[in-house]
Amino acid sequence: MLWWRKNRYDPKEALNKIKCPVLSVFGENDVLVPPAENKNKMETYLKNAGVDYKVVTIKDCGHDMITKGKLNGADWDWPYTYWQWQRQPQEFFSSIFEFIKK
Repeated sequence: MLWWRKNRYDPKEALNKIKCPVLSVFGENDVLVPPAENKNKMETYLKNAGVDYKVVTIKDCGHDMITKGKLNGADWDWPYTYWQWQRQPQEFFSSIFEFIKK
């Protein structure tokens, strides 16, 4: 069992007191920190802290920010469809670079 679930850790107190800009990146398919349960909380806590922040949810990613391999297209009709391997999507990197530049 994960420590924060076993101990029912809630980052509310720490995030309400944070003093630096925050980029929070969720993976759409994250089962450890599901965006559906946590995105609104994160936005509320960071808004309460009064810091600049951005919350992003990356499509097709898990907690590790890696997309899962899948077939691109309806069938195996090469070259019109092909296998997409696991990777970190460009949106993940772009979100970080844009936040830092800002």
